[in-house]
Amino acid sequence: MSGPGFVVDFAELNPLKEHLAELYDHRILNEILSVEPTSENLARVLFEWCSANVPLPTAATIEAVRVAETSTTWAEYRATPPLPGRDRPAAS
Repeated sequence: MSGPGFVVDFAELNPLKEHLAELYDHRILNEILSVEPTSENLARVLFEWCSANVPLPTAATIEAVRVAETSTTWAEYRATPPLPGRDRPAAS
């Protein structure tokens, strides 16, 4: 973690913010995704985009992307299973 106590400053995630605004904001997902626009697929598509396009400090990695449908339901994509002793939270 950095001095202030976080892994990455939110400003470092600006490429993601711009990507979401340019490609997804006020758009019909069926028209822009090459897969069925489920939360599960959207989480995978965003994970892959972030892994390729969000510059992170050397020691930081993208572990997962979670897409929320409501305040209590979500889908999460991880490229690999969680490390031993780090159980995944149960999906709601």
